[in-house]
Amino acid sequence: MIKGRRVGTFTTGIVLVMFGVMFLLRLIYPSINYLRLASLWPVILVLLGVEIIVGYLINKDEIMKYDFAAIMLIIILAAFSMGMGCMEYIITHIQQLRTIL
Repeated sequence: MIKGRRVGTFTTGIVLVMFGVMFLLRLIYPSINYLRLASLWPVILVLLGVEIIVGYLINKDEIMKYDFAAIMLIIILAAFSMGMGCMEYIITHIQQLRTIL
């Protein structure tokens, strides 16, 4: 029987660690720019691609199954993180925004 390998689980773990570290660094160093952090989102696609390629090269005999739940979790976490960054930016710059509007 050919066993299937789930692709996306490892990348989900890496992304969770990355987002956690970014939020912790933001708490310690408030000068970190969320817009710069949000611009790093292509790293998620690179990690997922590397996981697929390495999984294929190591386990050519196994059928690869995509872990759609893990991939959806990555997308939801990325959207949530960007939303939280935007909300914090608005809250910290509300006085400047009031003068503009």
